[in-house]
Amino acid sequence: WNVNMPQAPVRAYSGMRQQRAQMVQSVDRTLRKILAAVDDNTYVVFTSDNGFHLGQLGLGEGKGTAYDTDVRVPLFVVGPGIEPGIREEMTTNIDLAPTFEEFAGLTPAGFRSGRSLVPSLLDASVRQRSHVYFEHTSEPGTKGDPDRVRNGFENDRIPSYLAVRGEEGLLIRNNLRVGAGPPQY
Repeated sequence: WNVNMPQAPVRAYSGMRQQRAQMVQSVDRTLRKILAAVDDNTYVVFTSDNGFHLGQLGLGEGKGTAYDTDVRVPLFVVGPGIEPGIREEMTTNIDLAPTFEEFAGLTPAGFRSGRSLVPSLLDASVRQRSHVYFEHTSEPGTKGDPDRVRNGFENDRIPSYLAVRGEEGLLIRNNLRVGAGPPQY
């Protein structure tokens, strides 16, 4: 699907990368203020909705692909009983609701597709899964779409897909008809 790969010069994206680094520094300062303002009996969860590509793999500026630049996001959790350190756990945003329910002392609802991350947060050696599924449904952008202003038609080029990310790789099934919705089996 990405046959017209524009070759933007590195300097074209260097300003954007510098702005992103400044933004991350600002987030770090804000997160330090939040952590200083709460007590040790408070859970703090920081994450994002998606990543962003800046010219990698012949893509312009945007989001929506199944590549790690777009789907990997930070997940920072501190609070009572949380063991400090990096986790190897694979997770998606659907795991947040059952995690928050368990933090609140509730049993996660049975209809949830996600899994609580509490076991791996309490013990860094716990790994509950070795892969995750995700999808993207392509629809042509509209005039009111805030992403349209940032990346023009870049999102319109990305076809709908289903993907699975495992420990050893990424498998993507593209539906090459833009606006056709998710692949049908």
